[in-house]
Amino acid sequence: MLLTVPRERTLRALRALALTLAAAVVVIVGVAFTPAPSADAASYQYCKGYSNCAKQSKSNHSYSSKKHKSYWGMYAGHNCTNYASYMMVKAGASSKRPAALTSGMGYGWGTSFKDKTDKSPAMGSIAWWGKNKGGYGSTGHVAYVERVVSSSEIIVSEEGSRGFRWRKVTKGGVGWPTGFIHIKDVPEYKAKVVTHNVYTNKTLKTKATSTNIKQGSTAWVKLTYKNVGAKNWKGAHVITSDDSKLATESWVNGTHPVADSAKTYKHGNSISFVFPITVPDVKDKTAIYESFSLVQGGDDKAVSSGTAKVGFHARDNVFSQKPVTVVSGDLVEDATLTATAGVWTPTTALVEFQWLRNGVAIEGATSDSYILTKDDVGAIVTVRTTVSAPFYTTYSSTTVNTTKVAQAVIPDPPVDEEVDG
Repeated sequence: MLLTVPRERTLRALRALALTLAAAVVVIVGVAFTPAPSADAASYQYCKGYSNCAKQSKSNHSYSSKKHKSYWGMYAGHNCTNYASYMMVKAGASSKRPAALTSGMGYGWGTSFKDKTDKSPAMGSIAWWGKNKGGYGSTGHVAYVERVVSSSEIIVSEEGSRGFRWRKVTKGGVGWPTGFIHIKDVPEYKAKVVTHNVYTNKTLKTKATSTNIKQGSTAWVKLTYKNVGAKNWKGAHVITSDDSKLATESWVNGTHPVADSAKTYKHGNSISFVFPITVPDVKDKTAIYESFSLVQGGDDKAVSSGTAKVGFHARDNVFSQKPVTVVSGDLVEDATLTATAGVWTPTTALVEFQWLRNGVAIEGATSDSYILTKDDVGAIVTVRTTVSAPFYTTYSSTTVNTTKVAQAVIPDPPVDEEVDG
């Protein structure tokens, strides 16, 4: 039997009273529990609150000014089911509550719309968490799918006890939705990734391999997308994910590639982007994978299936010339030894010295010169030169010496001579 709003309000009051007497957390009908710490274990929160999200160009789709109204008989305000209902009505669904929807709580949506629910995310679908799923409580939860990055990564906007948020949810953790409800998906903007290659030069003649993309160097990315949706593209552009190594301030401020805003790309047409990237510093030398999503200009709406994942290996530059360090000076106690490392390219390379006694570092002996002491007598003294520079493999070498340090020769005192008077 379909619950009416007054009936749900009564149930809500009774449940709240019982939980209050039990010194527990009050649960609001249609709003998820505040998730346990594990609920977001596989998610990343972009923003929270209408104004904060707006500053990041993450829209609430005007819900902030209309949240006082009930949609599909849900409770108004910070309520996940009311927000989901609002988004469906805004997308073109009837404003009348669907007969199939027999529950005002999030957990009931997937079962109510079982003929429209599956495991495949789609832009404009409703992400659904069942009872006690994903770290949510007995009320479950629903959210609006803003973007499908891949079959295992989605971006959602949502309302609830935590307020309005945008999040990225990744499959593999407890936070992945129970299913996806396809009431009014957004299939109009759809793309097929045709090419996604990385080149070592602007002419796009040489494709990058795992051995020739150096850290700090410039590579060129070519992405080609084909419009396979119903709507035309105009002013389309490419964005990276917020946690991208390439999403620098300069990229965000307008250097990311943008299609000709005056040109329309119809169904069947393709659009290509060619742009340079600076290979970032990767400390552990693991492969880098960057996601580039196609966004429809004007609407700033991500295009379904329009994400290309580009991968390449980054490696350090190697010093092409390695000057040999030369040591000058006598290997005698109290004498001064001087190390000359030569000229390195780049000239900004940092050259450091460490003097060694029988292969062991001498404490404090880190300049290009060293005064031999009595502790060095009878030992082999060498110097280790270490050269480093950003994006270069650090180079180190030690001089070769087989002569031991000799003791200083103390001259005999002069002998007084007698002078005849």
